[in-house]
Amino acid sequence: MSIIIPAYNYEMWIEDAIRSAIQQEYDHVEVIVVDDGSTDQTGVLADRMVRGNRECLRVIHKSIGGQGSARNRGIREARGEFLLFLDADDLLVDSAVEDLLFRAKEDGADCVVGDWWSFRDDAMAEERYVSASFLFPDDPLASLIRQPPVVSAVLLRKNSRCWNQDLVVNEVFEYMFWQFSHARSISHVAQGVTKVRQQIGRASCGKGCRS
Repeated sequence: MSIIIPAYNYEMWIEDAIRSAIQQEYDHVEVIVVDDGSTDQTGVLADRMVRGNRECLRVIHKSIGGQGSARNRGIREARGEFLLFLDADDLLVDSAVEDLLFRAKEDGADCVVGDWWSFRDDAMAEERYVSASFLFPDDPLASLIRQPPVVSAVLLRKNSRCWNQDLVVNEVFEYMFWQFSHARSISHVAQGVTKVRQQIGRASCGKGCRS
């Protein structure tokens, strides 16, 4: 099981994101941080966390190429049968991998989507729970067209598909559309698996579409 964290100038949140990934209740997890040419302390902070977690954490430094490029590098480095892409400002709940993997193996699914919480770094703002059940009343592929899930809530069986590095918007939709349309089956975990940070002033498209 591989968790891939693409990161560009996320020094404020990268340590919390990594910590949420390496503290998973499921034991057999590798965490791959891809520092995409950060100009702040993102790479330094990530490297520092490797010291006590060498058995499960790797940090890769590359020149800036965009989030798709960073995710693709993570895919190439990943050893796990399943992948999860965690945005560098999001947080996995402790049981996320265990819950998603259990459903994947129980159902023989190539893709598993969990629910999530949306939150802001604002003491006055309440967390909002978002159920991914909107994808499953009828046809998940048709529902995906209406609204893609956030990437940090989706477990995928590793395959040959890469992210389109030429897209600057809708790259999440394009990637997830291919995954959903080629999956033998798609399952849903009806509980929150990740906490998704909404940043005011930072471009997002359903949160998962950031570049």
